[in-house]
Amino acid sequence: MPNISALSPELQRRIVSHLSRKDAVSYSQASTNQNKALNLSAITQPIVSSIRWYGGYHNGDTPRKFLEIPLLLRSRIHSIVLRCEWKDQGWGDQKGQLFIKKGNDENVIDLSGLLAPHLLDDFEVSFHVDASSSYQIWYKVGGGGHHHELLIRNLEIQYIFFDEPGLYLSKNFEALAKHNALQTNTFWFRFLLSCCQSMINQAQNLKCSIDPFLSDFLISAGIAVNVSSLESLIELCFSLENEKLPEEMTGLGDASGDFDDDEDTDSISTYDGILWGY
Repeated sequence: MPNISALSPELQRRIVSHLSRKDAVSYSQASTNQNKALNLSAITQPIVSSIRWYGGYHNGDTPRKFLEIPLLLRSRIHSIVLRCEWKDQGWGDQKGQLFIKKGNDENVIDLSGLLAPHLLDDFEVSFHVDASSSYQIWYKVGGGGHHHELLIRNLEIQYIFFDEPGLYLSKNFEALAKHNALQTNTFWFRFLLSCCQSMINQAQNLKCSIDPFLSDFLISAGIAVNVSSLESLIELCFSLENEKLPEEMTGLGDASGDFDDDEDTDSISTYDGILWGY
């Protein structure tokens, strides 16, 4: 039987793309050769610190859209993990749920099969990503009465993806996040892109040395100064632009928490904002 670790990295990635997240990680850790072939890595991004929904009397049992999931490094993603703490109102019927919806599918998918507990507890679900599709987080609070609630805390997304050798994509993401530099509509973001392209051109020009000022600037930010690292950083920046990671998600509902029998939407009691890169 042929040694699977002797296969080309591209073929191994194709094989692993059909495995679950846990199986993919296990495969990657089975040998040094398999680990180097896949360069399987992860970056974690917080979404919201705390949010509470109240269920409407007439339509609280209807699932509602919460968030479109940005597919950072879309072509490289293997799977996504959603983690948070959650609970319902703490008594009575348990109805709160979290779902994933893929693309234009009519139905939401309950990947966990769980109902929100009465006491705050951990929630985790993972799913395989089709790079050609889109994914959304949906929720259901529960209706038929005035007491149903759904509280979510510390919701975060973890991207499991195929990195470059040296894991420069994940390392550079952490460097940008550390310096609050994930927002693409800033002068410093554009300056960073220009610096990277300039330094790559300098590195590829044998008659030209890399600008020591730009080199020291990136090194001080935790970014390695070599062509592979700089090319990975440019790829990451373009992905951040294309996916448009929001600094703060707004317009999610009425912050008053009003329970009007004629109200057509769920109400938000507390909302601390969705912060990307903080």
